[in-house]
Amino acid sequence: MCGIVGYLSVRKDFKTVDFAAANNMVKYRGPDDYGYITLDSALEVSEWKDEDLKDMRRNDQVMGAFGFRRLSILDLSAYGHQPMHEGGQRYWIVYNGEVYNYIEIRRELEELGHSFVSATDTEVVLKSYIEWGCDCLHRFNGMWSFCILDRNERKLFCARDRLGIKPFYYYFDGERFIFGSEVKQIITLLPGDARINTSVYFDFLALGSYGNESRETFFRDIYKLLPGEFLEVDLSRKNGFSVKHTPWWDLPMFVSNGAVDERKVYGDIRVLLEDSIRIRLRSDVELGTCLSGGLDSSGIVRMVDRIGAGGHGAGRHKVFVIGSTDPRVDETKYAKLVIGKSRVEPFFGSLVPVDIERELEDFIWHQDEPLLRASIFGGWSVYRLARKCGTTVVLDGQGSDELLGGYYKGPHIDLLGELAISGRFGEFLTQLGENSALYGTGWTSLLRRVALKIGKRAARSVLPVDFRPAVLRSVGGWLNMDFVRENISSSPLLNRGFFPRSRKFSSWVKKESYELTRFTNLPGILRQVDRNSMAFSVEARVPFLDHRLVEYIFELPANMILRNGYTKYAYRQAMKGIIPERIRLRTDKRGFEMPDRQLLNGAKRFVGDVVERLSGKSSIFDVHGLRKNILTAISSEDSYRPIVWRILNGIIWQDRFKVGV
Repeated sequence: MCGIVGYLSVRKDFKTVDFAAANNMVKYRGPDDYGYITLDSALEVSEWKDEDLKDMRRNDQVMGAFGFRRLSILDLSAYGHQPMHEGGQRYWIVYNGEVYNYIEIRRELEELGHSFVSATDTEVVLKSYIEWGCDCLHRFNGMWSFCILDRNERKLFCARDRLGIKPFYYYFDGERFIFGSEVKQIITLLPGDARINTSVYFDFLALGSYGNESRETFFRDIYKLLPGEFLEVDLSRKNGFSVKHTPWWDLPMFVSNGAVDERKVYGDIRVLLEDSIRIRLRSDVELGTCLSGGLDSSGIVRMVDRIGAGGHGAGRHKVFVIGSTDPRVDETKYAKLVIGKSRVEPFFGSLVPVDIERELEDFIWHQDEPLLRASIFGGWSVYRLARKCGTTVVLDGQGSDELLGGYYKGPHIDLLGELAISGRFGEFLTQLGENSALYGTGWTSLLRRVALKIGKRAARSVLPVDFRPAVLRSVGGWLNMDFVRENISSSPLLNRGFFPRSRKFSSWVKKESYELTRFTNLPGILRQVDRNSMAFSVEARVPFLDHRLVEYIFELPANMILRNGYTKYAYRQAMKGIIPERIRLRTDKRGFEMPDRQLLNGAKRFVGDVVERLSGKSSIFDVHGLRKNILTAISSEDSYRPIVWRILNGIIWQDRFKVGV
């Protein structure tokens, strides 16, 4: 796991100090090694040894450069150094990620005549591209973002993994192509101040979006490669470059809407998950697992125990548990159930109210973007605990919720609404009764929510996007209404412009799963996982996002996802006899939670100081309303609105990154 950066320009405006700074500012992504190459206009390569590029005296002929920071995971020797070439120096790569099936691919390449110097997956990725071109991506099982230079073809090939687990940001203006693992690297290499992408910022502030639905970012003119996409940069012209995007993967088009062999499905899920975990245990450094006590992390820990892996070296597999002093959200008791049935070495930490005056600004700097909610401090805490315990690789459970209907209330209402409008009243009444009994919710309440869901879906298809009275009410007194009116009609989230309208779905549940996985929830969550883990030089691996398992689950009919009031139905059945029944049948799972309002209320002076950073007028915020209402809002649950947290984070983000409108 690493950090990469690149700069290509026909302007001959390369600045040595800035490029070294862009590489070294993410040293936490790769504290073990670093590397640089530069390219002249003929694409002749020079390598440099000094960490700050002080050995590079002349830069007037430099057209481009690659920089690299290494976190050593596989083959800890110097043979894993990057930028790496294939031997003849035609091809060069900077690579961030892990291809877990690299051993199998390497054997295939050796049979085709390739030889290897290192035991790294980096060399396997590079020689796979040499052998198969862009088709190599379909052979990889893992997470990655990389850039390969082909000097003969004068071309860059940049690619990102199927689900977007690893980041790839870029800037392109025809004369310059700049890329990096984090946005802050690109900002460092651009002249002038960073600017706000107001449409993405509006969706975050007003609608509670992660801001990751499209190629655009919070920063104007800085983009990201989409999950399952590659990009080619043509360097053949002297006066400029051209860029071409190509999607190379998506969730399956076919989704079963009929009967399946259920026992086979449960067995298949178990086998696929076990093999996903098995290959993600490949590591030359210490390895552990995050354990929350929920279905997903408990399944991973129990599967690791079945495989019999204790990680690198001797000893039991390490697990990391973050508890809370608030008994309403503390899940330590469930984690201890799993620990008691597994050969693991547990480590415990506490999820306590963070001193936001001390932590929040640096946290936002690591994230590159303002925080949607305080709960992601939970991930920050668990990776910090892992690093403190000497662990470099951690398995984590993200991805299952979006694929398996794990957001407990919404998916069931989707299912009930679809059964109602399709006239399947017998099944509707059965599922209504099961939901009511399992969750203790009255039929009247459930029917009201189903009717509201159907009404909202109908209204969305006939009302204009800017007719959103609920949105206007929620931002009143908090945001500048001119800013709201200017952006509501072009909102990426409200317009669903990112969504492929030509794609057909077998059910509402599958449509919702597709959107959550490809565009809304999962991309935002994976960004946080990457930043939280890398801040502590920890590699996070997510077994539920093995593409074989993802594709298999997505092809299942909706009744294998939601049934009898249960989410993740097929997965729960697959885990029977593996995880404790008290966990397998849980319906009260809660993720990491931190009380936004209580945190802010405990730091009123800090909150006031943040608001005072605004001048008397703002084109984005209602400054008068903020100053008048902010302290009252954080003082009681009745007055508090989630937009308050987002606004304070937005103000800090703008200030920390010096980003203007």
